[in-house]
Amino acid sequence: MHLSLNHQNLNIFNHFGDSAQNENNTTRAFLIAATRSPWSPMLLRGFFDLVAARIRERFPEQAAVLGCFSQSWPEQVEISMERDIKAESFPGVGVEHAIIVELTPLGAALDPPQQMTEVGDSGRVDASIVIRQSESDGLALIIESKLYGRAGHEQLLRYKQALENRQITTVLVDVAWEEVYALADDQIGRAHV
Repeated sequence: MHLSLNHQNLNIFNHFGDSAQNENNTTRAFLIAATRSPWSPMLLRGFFDLVAARIRERFPEQAAVLGCFSQSWPEQVEISMERDIKAESFPGVGVEHAIIVELTPLGAALDPPQQMTEVGDSGRVDASIVIRQSESDGLALIIESKLYGRAGHEQLLRYKQALENRQITTVLVDVAWEEVYALADDQIGRAHV
């Protein structure tokens, strides 16, 4: 498996200092742990399995988007942060399916999505993970991270529309940060046994 981590925002010493610094730094820490630590393969696979299980339980009719998720390790995994949805390269060449992952605190999953006043065709997703078995069958995980509540409904719809405008089949799922923390705790615990 080839892992592409060239994106400048994945630099381990780059600290986000803007209005979204907490969620961006937490998302970056998760992506670095999932790609650059001794337990990375288990943490990354655990996250993939968590997203796949969420789709199978809530949207069984959409299970076809999982593609190489269900198979062995993908040939290529490309990870980046702070992607502009209007960029010509978003989410990546040859991407046919996308899963928008709303990554929120556990309690927030029970709340309705936040309403936003701004509606438009622009925006930046917090992170993307593109998984490939070949150049033409990419699956993108688009991560929108919040630490204190839900993402805005219009924000998620804007991302979905940007993907579907490029003829990319898209499904939206939510994952709790606590589930990610539990995966990390489990892998770290196994490493110390």
